[in-house]
Amino acid sequence: MNLTPFPHQMTGARFLAEQRVALLLDEMGLGKTAQVVLAADLIGARKILVICPAVVRVGWEDEFVTWQKIDRPIRAVEGRIRETPGPGVTVISHAALADAASVMALRAGASYDLIVVDEIHEIRNWDAARTRAMYGENALYRCAPYFWGLTGTPVVNSAADLWPFAAGPLANQKSWWDWSMQFTVLKDAGNGDVRPIGLRQADVLADIFRSHVLRRTAESVGIRLPPLEVQDVMLPADPTALARAMAGLQQWDARRLTAALDDQDELKDSALASARRALGVAKAQALADHVRGILEAGEGPAVVFFQHTDVRKIAHAVLSTHAGYKVSWIDGSVTRTQLRAAREWFQAGRLDALLVQTQAGGVGLTLTRGCRAVIGELPWTAVALQQAIKRIHRLTQTRACRADVLRLKNCWLEDALATTVGRKHRASEDFLSRLTTNT
Repeated sequence: MNLTPFPHQMTGARFLAEQRVALLLDEMGLGKTAQVVLAADLIGARKILVICPAVVRVGWEDEFVTWQKIDRPIRAVEGRIRETPGPGVTVISHAALADAASVMALRAGASYDLIVVDEIHEIRNWDAARTRAMYGENALYRCAPYFWGLTGTPVVNSAADLWPFAAGPLANQKSWWDWSMQFTVLKDAGNGDVRPIGLRQADVLADIFRSHVLRRTAESVGIRLPPLEVQDVMLPADPTALARAMAGLQQWDARRLTAALDDQDELKDSALASARRALGVAKAQALADHVRGILEAGEGPAVVFFQHTDVRKIAHAVLSTHAGYKVSWIDGSVTRTQLRAAREWFQAGRLDALLVQTQAGGVGLTLTRGCRAVIGELPWTAVALQQAIKRIHRLTQTRACRADVLRLKNCWLEDALATTVGRKHRASEDFLSRLTTNT
Protein backbone atom coordinates (compact mmCIF):
# COMPACT_ATOMS: atom_id res chain seq x y z
CA MET A 1 0.00 0.00 0.00
CA ASN A 2 1.44 3.33 -1.08
CA LEU A 3 0.65 5.84 1.68
CA THR A 4 2.26 9.16 2.56
CA PRO A 5 2.95 9.76 6.26
CA PHE A 6 2.12 13.05 7.91
CA PRO A 7 5.11 15.39 8.44
CA HIS A 8 4.94 14.90 12.21
CA GLN A 9 5.15 11.14 11.68
CA MET A 10 8.36 11.45 9.68
CA THR A 11 9.75 13.75 12.38
CA GLY A 12 8.83 11.16 14.99
CA ALA A 13 10.39 8.36 12.97
CA ARG A 14 13.67 10.26 12.66
CA PHE A 15 13.65 11.04 16.38
CA LEU A 16 13.23 7.36 17.26
CA ALA A 17 15.92 6.29 14.79
CA GLU A 18 18.39 8.61 16.51
CA GLN A 19 17.61 7.26 20.00
CA ARG A 20 18.74 3.93 21.41
CA VAL A 21 16.28 4.44 24.27
CA ALA A 22 13.19 6.52 23.61
CA LEU A 23 9.67 7.27 24.77
CA LEU A 24 7.17 8.40 22.17
CA LEU A 25 4.50 10.14 24.23
CA ASP A 26 2.43 11.69 21.47
CA GLU A 27 -1.18 12.43 22.23
CA MET A 28 -3.43 9.49 21.45
CA GLY A 29 -4.57 9.39 17.86
CA LEU A 30 -1.47 10.85 16.16
CA GLY A 31 -0.30 7.56 14.67
CA LYS A 32 2.51 6.38 16.95
CA THR A 33 2.50 2.85 15.51
CA ALA A 34 3.19 4.06 11.98
CA GLN A 35 6.08 6.18 13.30
CA VAL A 36 7.68 3.08 14.83
CA VAL A 37 7.42 1.14 11.57
CA LEU A 38 8.95 4.02 9.63
CA ALA A 39 11.74 4.34 12.20
CA ALA A 40 12.41 0.59 12.13
CA ASP A 41 13.04 0.93 8.41
CA LEU A 42 15.37 3.86 8.99
CA ILE A 43 17.59 1.83 11.34
CA GLY A 44 17.39 -1.26 9.14
CA ALA A 45 15.88 -3.40 11.88
CA ARG A 46 15.04 -6.90 10.68
CA LYS A 47 14.37 -8.78 13.90
CA ILE A 48 11.81 -6.89 15.96
CA LEU A 49 9.89 -7.76 19.11
CA VAL A 50 6.69 -5.81 19.74
CA ILE A 51 5.01 -6.13 23.16
CA CYS A 52 1.53 -4.68 23.34
CA PRO A 53 -1.96 -5.16 24.80
CA ALA A 54 -3.59 -8.28 23.37
CA VAL A 55 -6.27 -6.32 21.54
CA VAL A 56 -3.66 -4.29 19.65
CA ARG A 57 -1.77 -7.22 18.09
CA VAL A 58 -4.05 -7.08 15.05
CA GLY A 59 -3.31 -3.38 14.64
CA TRP A 60 0.44 -3.91 14.78
CA GLU A 61 0.25 -6.61 12.11
CA ASP A 62 -1.75 -4.29 9.87
CA GLU A 63 0.54 -1.30 10.44
CA PHE A 64 3.69 -3.22 9.51
CA VAL A 65 1.98 -4.51 6.37
CA THR A 66 0.88 -0.97 5.51
CA TRP A 67 4.03 1.00 6.21
CA GLN A 68 7.17 -1.17 6.07
CA LYS A 69 9.47 -0.93 3.07
CA ILE A 70 11.77 -3.70 4.32
CA ASP A 71 10.19 -7.07 3.58
CA ARG A 72 9.82 -8.73 6.97
CA PRO A 73 7.62 -11.68 7.94
CA ILE A 74 5.10 -10.70 10.64
CA ARG A 75 3.87 -13.10 13.29
CA ALA A 76 1.49 -12.43 16.16
CA VAL A 77 1.65 -14.97 18.96
CA GLU A 78 -1.27 -15.78 21.22
CA GLY A 79 -0.75 -17.22 24.68
CA ARG A 80 2.50 -18.81 25.80
CA ILE A 81 5.65 -18.23 23.73
CA ARG A 82 6.77 -21.77 22.93
CA GLU A 83 9.46 -21.06 20.35
CA THR A 84 12.35 -18.64 20.20
CA PRO A 85 11.29 -15.77 17.90
CA GLY A 86 12.89 -15.92 14.50
CA PRO A 87 13.66 -13.20 11.95
CA GLY A 88 11.03 -10.62 11.18
CA VAL A 89 8.42 -9.03 13.45
CA THR A 90 7.08 -10.95 16.44
CA VAL A 91 4.09 -9.39 18.18
CA ILE A 92 3.17 -10.61 21.68
CA SER A 93 0.92 -9.42 24.46
CA HIS A 94 1.95 -7.84 27.75
CA ALA A 95 0.56 -10.90 29.49
CA ALA A 96 3.31 -13.08 28.02
CA LEU A 97 5.83 -11.29 30.23
CA ALA A 98 4.13 -12.72 33.31
CA ASP A 99 4.84 -16.28 32.12
CA ALA A 100 8.32 -17.52 33.07
CA ALA A 101 8.54 -20.01 30.20
CA SER A 102 7.60 -17.33 27.67
CA VAL A 103 10.20 -14.93 29.04
CA MET A 104 12.87 -17.62 28.80
CA ALA A 105 11.96 -18.21 25.14
CA LEU A 106 12.08 -14.48 24.44
CA ARG A 107 15.50 -14.13 26.06
CA ALA A 108 16.78 -17.15 24.12
CA GLY A 109 16.12 -15.19 20.96
CA ALA A 110 18.02 -12.22 22.28
CA SER A 111 19.56 -11.03 19.02
CA TYR A 112 16.77 -8.52 18.42
CA ASP A 113 17.51 -5.36 16.51
CA LEU A 114 14.64 -3.54 18.20
CA ILE A 115 12.23 -4.05 21.10
CA VAL A 116 9.07 -1.93 21.20
CA VAL A 117 6.63 -1.75 24.11
CA ASP A 118 3.28 -0.25 23.24
CA GLU A 119 1.18 1.24 26.07
CA ILE A 120 4.33 1.03 28.18
CA HIS A 121 2.52 2.61 31.13
CA GLU A 122 1.01 -0.85 31.72
CA ILE A 123 4.45 -2.10 32.79
CA ARG A 124 5.04 0.03 35.85
CA ASN A 125 4.34 -1.90 39.06
CA TRP A 126 7.65 -3.24 40.37
CA ASP A 127 5.89 -6.04 42.22
CA ALA A 128 4.38 -7.38 38.99
CA ALA A 129 6.11 -10.27 37.18
CA ARG A 130 5.98 -8.55 33.80
CA THR A 131 7.69 -5.42 35.15
CA ARG A 132 10.50 -7.47 36.66
CA ALA A 133 10.86 -9.42 33.42
CA MET A 134 11.24 -6.18 31.50
CA TYR A 135 13.42 -4.19 33.92
CA GLY A 136 14.75 -6.51 36.62
CA GLU A 137 17.58 -9.04 36.68
CA ASN A 138 18.31 -10.23 33.12
CA ALA A 139 16.13 -7.39 31.90
CA LEU A 140 14.51 -8.04 28.54
CA TYR A 141 15.03 -4.46 27.38
CA ARG A 142 18.77 -5.17 27.26
CA CYS A 143 18.26 -7.81 24.57
CA ALA A 144 18.29 -5.23 21.75
CA PRO A 145 20.36 -2.14 20.93
CA TYR A 146 17.14 -0.14 20.44
CA PHE A 147 14.35 0.01 23.03
CA TRP A 148 11.36 2.24 22.39
CA GLY A 149 8.26 2.73 24.54
CA LEU A 150 4.96 4.20 23.38
CA THR A 151 2.10 5.72 25.33
CA GLY A 152 0.04 8.87 25.35
CA THR A 153 -0.64 8.45 29.07
CA PRO A 154 2.59 7.65 30.95
CA VAL A 155 1.35 8.51 34.46
CA VAL A 156 -1.53 6.35 35.63
CA ASN A 157 -1.57 6.85 39.41
CA SER A 158 1.52 8.76 40.53
CA ALA A 159 5.04 9.75 39.51
CA ALA A 160 6.20 6.40 40.93
CA ASP A 161 4.81 4.83 37.74
CA LEU A 162 7.80 6.31 35.89
CA TRP A 163 10.50 4.91 38.16
CA PRO A 164 11.06 1.45 36.55
CA PHE A 165 11.81 3.00 33.16
CA ALA A 166 13.99 5.70 34.69
CA ALA A 167 15.95 3.25 36.86
CA GLY A 168 16.32 0.73 34.02
CA PRO A 169 16.78 2.07 30.47
CA LEU A 170 17.62 5.62 31.59
CA ALA A 171 20.03 4.37 34.28
CA ASN A 172 18.81 6.92 36.81
CA GLN A 173 20.52 6.24 40.15
CA LYS A 174 17.67 7.17 42.47
CA SER A 175 16.20 4.34 44.50
CA TRP A 176 12.44 3.85 44.43
CA TRP A 177 12.29 5.41 47.89
CA ASP A 178 14.29 8.52 46.95
CA TRP A 179 12.34 8.88 43.70
CA SER A 180 9.03 8.70 45.50
CA MET A 181 10.20 11.06 48.24
CA GLN A 182 11.09 13.68 45.64
CA PHE A 183 8.30 13.33 43.09
CA THR A 184 5.29 12.09 45.07
CA VAL A 185 3.68 12.44 48.46
CA LEU A 186 4.20 9.31 50.56
CA LYS A 187 1.06 8.34 52.40
CA ASP A 188 0.93 6.06 55.42
CA ALA A 189 -0.98 2.98 54.26
CA GLY A 190 -0.90 1.23 57.63
CA ASN A 191 1.00 -1.92 58.63
CA GLY A 192 4.25 -0.03 58.16
CA ASP A 193 3.66 0.48 54.42
CA VAL A 194 3.67 3.73 52.49
CA ARG A 195 2.02 4.56 49.19
CA PRO A 196 3.16 7.19 46.68
CA ILE A 197 0.46 9.69 45.81
CA GLY A 198 0.27 12.30 43.08
CA LEU A 199 3.05 14.08 41.22
CA ARG A 200 5.35 16.83 42.55
CA GLN A 201 8.19 18.84 41.00
CA ALA A 202 6.86 18.20 37.51
CA ASP A 203 9.51 20.45 35.94
CA VAL A 204 12.41 18.50 37.52
CA LEU A 205 10.77 15.21 36.61
CA ALA A 206 10.32 16.30 33.00
CA ASP A 207 14.01 17.25 32.77
CA ILE A 208 15.03 13.66 33.62
CA PHE A 209 13.13 12.34 30.61
CA ARG A 210 13.38 15.23 28.18
CA SER A 211 16.29 14.09 26.02
CA HIS A 212 14.70 10.71 25.45
CA VAL A 213 11.10 11.86 24.92
CA LEU A 214 9.07 13.16 22.04
CA ARG A 215 5.65 14.47 22.99
CA ARG A 216 3.31 16.28 20.58
CA THR A 217 -0.38 17.10 20.57
CA ALA A 218 -2.49 17.53 17.47
CA GLU A 219 -2.51 21.28 18.09
CA SER A 220 1.27 21.48 18.56
CA VAL A 221 1.94 19.90 15.16
CA GLY A 222 -0.66 21.99 13.38
CA ILE A 223 -3.31 19.30 12.97
CA ARG A 224 -6.82 20.51 13.56
CA LEU A 225 -8.85 17.56 14.77
CA PRO A 226 -12.59 18.15 14.92
CA PRO A 227 -13.83 19.44 18.28
CA LEU A 228 -14.42 16.95 21.08
CA GLU A 229 -17.03 17.46 23.78
CA VAL A 230 -17.03 15.25 26.88
CA GLN A 231 -20.09 15.56 29.07
CA ASP A 232 -21.51 13.82 32.10
CA VAL A 233 -25.03 12.50 31.63
CA MET A 234 -26.72 12.03 34.98
CA LEU A 235 -29.21 9.17 34.97
CA PRO A 236 -32.04 8.89 37.48
CA ALA A 237 -31.64 5.90 39.78
CA ASP A 238 -34.41 3.90 41.35
CA PRO A 239 -33.81 4.38 45.10
CA THR A 240 -34.57 0.74 45.86
CA ALA A 241 -32.22 -0.56 43.17
CA LEU A 242 -29.51 1.88 44.26
CA ALA A 243 -29.82 0.83 47.91
CA ARG A 244 -29.69 -2.83 46.91
CA ALA A 245 -26.55 -2.28 44.81
CA MET A 246 -24.76 -0.43 47.61
CA ALA A 247 -25.93 -2.68 50.45
CA GLY A 248 -22.66 -4.53 50.88
CA LEU A 249 -20.48 -1.44 51.26
CA GLN A 250 -20.82 -0.87 54.99
CA GLN A 251 -17.02 -0.65 55.30
CA TRP A 252 -16.71 1.88 52.50
CA ASP A 253 -17.53 5.54 52.09
CA ALA A 254 -16.54 8.24 49.59
CA ARG A 255 -13.48 9.35 51.56
CA ARG A 256 -12.07 5.85 51.95
CA LEU A 257 -12.67 5.01 48.28
CA THR A 258 -10.97 8.20 47.12
CA ALA A 259 -7.96 7.52 49.37
CA ALA A 260 -7.70 3.91 48.16
CA LEU A 261 -7.78 4.95 44.51
CA ASP A 262 -5.10 7.62 44.95
CA ASP A 263 -2.30 5.15 44.22
CA GLN A 264 -4.17 2.23 42.68
CA ASP A 265 -6.03 1.62 39.45
CA GLU A 266 -7.85 -1.53 40.56
CA LEU A 267 -9.23 -2.34 43.98
CA LYS A 268 -9.54 -6.08 44.52
CA ASP A 269 -12.40 -5.88 46.96
CA SER A 270 -15.33 -8.25 46.58
CA ALA A 271 -17.87 -5.80 48.01
CA LEU A 272 -16.79 -3.03 45.63
CA ALA A 273 -16.72 -5.43 42.69
CA SER A 274 -20.22 -6.60 43.49
CA ALA A 275 -21.51 -3.05 43.86
CA ARG A 276 -19.94 -1.89 40.61
CA ARG A 277 -21.45 -4.78 38.70
CA ALA A 278 -24.86 -4.16 40.29
CA LEU A 279 -24.67 -0.45 39.45
CA GLY A 280 -23.77 -1.28 35.85
CA VAL A 281 -26.71 -3.62 35.55
CA ALA A 282 -28.98 -1.05 37.21
CA LYS A 283 -28.28 1.47 34.46
CA ALA A 284 -27.92 -0.97 31.53
CA GLN A 285 -31.46 -0.34 30.29
CA ALA A 286 -30.92 3.44 30.47
CA LEU A 287 -27.59 2.97 28.68
CA ALA A 288 -29.30 1.10 25.86
CA ASP A 289 -32.05 3.71 25.67
CA HIS A 290 -29.45 6.49 25.49
CA VAL A 291 -27.65 4.77 22.61
CA ARG A 292 -30.98 4.11 20.90
CA GLY A 293 -31.71 7.83 21.08
CA ILE A 294 -28.39 8.60 19.40
CA LEU A 295 -29.12 6.16 16.60
CA GLU A 296 -32.69 7.34 16.11
CA ALA A 297 -31.38 10.91 15.80
CA GLY A 298 -29.15 9.78 12.93
CA GLU A 299 -25.97 10.43 14.91
CA GLY A 300 -24.58 6.90 14.71
CA PRO A 301 -22.79 4.67 14.52
CA ALA A 302 -21.90 4.71 18.21
CA VAL A 303 -19.10 3.15 20.21
CA VAL A 304 -20.32 2.03 23.62
CA PHE A 305 -17.90 1.16 26.43
CA PHE A 306 -18.81 -1.23 29.22
CA GLN A 307 -17.03 -3.11 32.01
CA HIS A 308 -19.25 -6.07 32.85
CA THR A 309 -20.55 -8.82 30.59
CA ASP A 310 -24.06 -8.60 32.06
CA VAL A 311 -24.24 -4.95 31.03
CA ARG A 312 -23.19 -5.83 27.48
CA LYS A 313 -25.80 -8.60 27.27
CA ILE A 314 -28.62 -6.28 28.32
CA ALA A 315 -27.54 -3.48 25.98
CA HIS A 316 -27.09 -5.89 23.07
CA ALA A 317 -30.52 -7.44 23.62
CA VAL A 318 -32.26 -4.06 23.72
CA LEU A 319 -30.44 -2.60 20.71
CA SER A 320 -30.25 -5.69 18.51
CA THR A 321 -33.07 -8.06 19.37
CA HIS A 322 -35.70 -5.50 20.38
CA ALA A 323 -34.78 -2.43 18.31
CA GLY A 324 -33.37 -4.24 15.28
CA TYR A 325 -30.03 -2.43 15.05
CA LYS A 326 -26.88 -4.09 13.78
CA VAL A 327 -24.67 -4.51 16.84
CA SER A 328 -21.44 -6.36 17.56
CA TRP A 329 -19.05 -6.37 20.50
CA ILE A 330 -15.43 -6.73 21.54
CA ASP A 331 -14.51 -8.23 24.90
CA GLY A 332 -11.79 -10.41 26.37
CA SER A 333 -13.26 -13.56 24.84
CA VAL A 334 -13.08 -12.62 21.17
CA THR A 335 -10.41 -14.07 18.92
CA ARG A 336 -8.08 -11.95 16.79
CA THR A 337 -10.18 -12.86 13.75
CA GLN A 338 -13.39 -11.78 15.47
CA LEU A 339 -11.82 -8.57 16.72
CA ARG A 340 -10.55 -7.71 13.24
CA ALA A 341 -13.99 -8.42 11.78
CA ALA A 342 -15.80 -6.26 14.35
CA ARG A 343 -13.42 -3.37 13.77
CA GLU A 344 -13.63 -3.64 9.98
CA TRP A 345 -17.43 -3.98 9.98
CA PHE A 346 -17.71 -0.85 12.09
CA GLN A 347 -15.34 1.13 9.89
CA ALA A 348 -17.13 -0.10 6.78
CA GLY A 349 -20.46 1.17 8.06
CA ARG A 350 -21.97 -2.28 8.53
CA LEU A 351 -22.73 -1.73 12.24
CA ASP A 352 -24.97 0.73 14.03
CA ALA A 353 -23.22 0.23 17.36
CA LEU A 354 -20.09 -1.48 18.61
CA LEU A 355 -20.03 -2.50 22.29
CA VAL A 356 -16.45 -2.46 23.58
CA GLN A 357 -15.27 -3.77 26.92
CA THR A 358 -12.95 -1.04 28.16
CA GLN A 359 -10.40 -3.50 29.56
CA ALA A 360 -10.19 -5.45 26.30
CA GLY A 361 -10.69 -2.87 23.55
CA GLY A 362 -10.18 0.56 25.06
CA VAL A 363 -6.73 0.97 23.47
CA GLY A 364 -5.24 0.74 20.03
CA LEU A 365 -8.42 0.64 17.94
CA THR A 366 -9.31 3.22 15.31
CA LEU A 367 -13.10 3.59 15.19
CA THR A 368 -13.43 6.91 13.40
CA ARG A 369 -16.49 5.85 11.41
CA GLY A 370 -18.34 6.93 14.53
CA CYS A 371 -18.26 10.31 16.20
CA ARG A 372 -20.30 9.40 19.28
CA ALA A 373 -18.91 7.46 22.24
CA VAL A 374 -20.87 6.42 25.28
CA ILE A 375 -19.08 5.46 28.49
CA GLY A 376 -21.63 3.19 30.11
CA GLU A 377 -19.49 2.32 33.13
CA LEU A 378 -16.79 4.66 34.40
CA PRO A 379 -13.38 2.94 34.61
CA TRP A 380 -11.12 3.25 37.65
CA THR A 381 -8.51 5.45 35.94
CA ALA A 382 -8.24 8.61 33.89
CA VAL A 383 -5.99 6.71 31.48
CA ALA A 384 -8.68 4.15 30.64
CA LEU A 385 -11.26 6.90 30.14
CA GLN A 386 -9.00 8.97 27.90
CA GLN A 387 -7.95 5.95 25.87
CA ALA A 388 -11.55 4.90 25.31
CA ILE A 389 -12.68 8.32 24.10
CA LYS A 390 -9.73 8.62 21.71
CA ARG A 391 -10.92 5.58 19.74
CA ILE A 392 -13.18 7.98 17.84
CA HIS A 393 -11.23 11.26 18.17
CA ARG A 394 -8.03 10.71 16.19
CA LEU A 395 -6.47 11.07 12.76
CA THR A 396 -8.93 10.48 9.88
CA GLN A 397 -11.88 11.73 11.97
CA THR A 398 -13.71 14.46 10.07
CA ARG A 399 -16.75 15.14 12.27
CA ALA A 400 -17.18 16.84 15.62
CA CYS A 401 -17.13 14.20 18.37
CA ARG A 402 -19.02 13.81 21.60
CA ALA A 403 -18.49 11.40 24.47
CA ASP A 404 -21.24 10.91 27.02
CA VAL A 405 -20.16 9.62 30.42
CA LEU A 406 -23.20 8.04 32.03
CA ARG A 407 -23.45 8.35 35.81
CA LEU A 408 -26.18 7.62 38.33
CA LYS A 409 -27.54 10.54 40.33
CA ASN A 410 -26.98 10.56 44.08
CA CYS A 411 -24.45 7.69 43.95
CA TRP A 412 -21.40 8.50 46.09
CA LEU A 413 -19.39 5.61 44.62
CA GLU A 414 -19.58 6.99 41.08
CA ASP A 415 -19.09 10.56 42.32
CA ALA A 416 -15.92 9.59 44.23
CA LEU A 417 -14.63 7.68 41.23
CA ALA A 418 -15.20 10.62 38.91
CA THR A 419 -13.40 12.96 41.34
CA THR A 420 -10.35 10.71 41.57
CA VAL A 421 -10.18 10.14 37.82
CA GLY A 422 -10.26 13.89 37.23
CA ARG A 423 -7.49 14.60 39.74
CA LYS A 424 -5.16 11.98 38.25
CA HIS A 425 -5.79 13.34 34.77
CA ARG A 426 -4.77 16.85 35.83
CA ALA A 427 -1.53 15.59 37.42
CA SER A 428 -0.61 13.66 34.29
CA GLU A 429 -1.32 16.64 32.06
CA ASP A 430 0.88 18.86 34.25
CA PHE A 431 3.81 16.54 33.57
CA LEU A 432 3.11 16.10 29.86
CA SER A 433 2.61 19.81 29.20
CA ARG A 434 6.26 20.38 30.16
CA LEU A 435 7.44 17.92 27.51
CA THR A 436 5.22 18.97 24.61
CA THR A 437 7.07 20.30 21.56
CA ASN A 438 6.00 21.81 18.24
CA THR A 439 8.02 19.49 16.00
